[in-house]
Amino acid sequence: FDADIIPPSSILSKKRQATREMIEQLNQRYVLPDDYTPSYPATQQEQCILELLVRFKQIRQAAKCFDYIMKSEPSWGDPGEIARRSILVRKLSYSQRNEFNDVFNIVDVYHE
Repeated sequence: FDADIIPPSSILSKKRQATREMIEQLNQRYVLPDDYTPSYPATQQEQCILELLVRFKQIRQAAKCFDYIMKSEPSWGDPGEIARRSILVRKLSYSQRNEFNDVFNIVDVYHE
C-alpha cells in the first residue's frame, strides 16, 4: 500500500511514532502476556540484515527473470510484444511495481 494515501493521524502513515502510552493501550486492549516478545527486528543491526536479505531475494528474482528472457528470445521492437508486456505491467499492484523498479535499479548498470 502507498503510505501517502493514509491519513497522517494513523501510525501506518509513517508520519508519527507509537508512544509508550499507545503501546500500553494496545497491550491492554489485546491482553498481551507480560513476557511477550515481538518477532520483528528490534535492533538496527537486525533491521540491516533484514534489508540485505530482501535485496538478495530481489537479485535472485532478477536473475530468474533474466534467464527467462534469454530463453524466450523476445523481439524487443515487435508492437505485439510491446502491447502484451504493457498489459501485464498494468496488472501489477502498486507494491509490485515498486518492487519491480527496485529490482531493475539493482541490475541496471547505468543507474546512478
